[in-house]
Amino acid sequence: MIGVSIVAGGGRASSTVIDKLLAISDDPFEASGIALNCVFHIPGNVWRPEFEGVRVDRYHRDAGFLLVNIAVPATFVTDDNAFNRDLDFLIEAKAFIIKAIRDAVGVAADYLQKKGVPFDSNRAMQCVEQMDRELTVEKMLAAVAPPVVKPPSTDLLARVRKRPPQN
Repeated sequence: MIGVSIVAGGGRASSTVIDKLLAISDDPFEASGIALNCVFHIPGNVWRPEFEGVRVDRYHRDAGFLLVNIAVPATFVTDDNAFNRDLDFLIEAKAFIIKAIRDAVGVAADYLQKKGVPFDSNRAMQCVEQMDRELTVEKMLAAVAPPVVKPPSTDLLARVRKRPPQN
């Protein structure tokens, strides 16, 4: 299983485009007997990751999962409202997410091999490809778009128009 989560460093970090795109895939993907949890560390004004790239955090043999940390570059945490970003920025953010998870699978495979723990990295990579396919442009735009207020129904508008004027 591959799961994703975030650790936010405060301030704007809790509302980044990375956070919003990861929320699209909040269902874990079934990969192998070992659960791989990819934790994205998003820098903020209180705390920031003290590493770059991908690293193994800890392995819980009894629970059967490996925790892998991924440092998110500050370029994805900006003063600009993430909702006003263009499509190129969203595609760049998606590319970062998918590459980081692929790297996490590679790091996990190396780590677990050294420990003598079987890990199906091919199946895990298939899960990453599934995530990549599911993270469509439409879903990305919907994830970062501001909430839309539904217009009143035509039935409601018709009833309002039939009301007598109030004096």
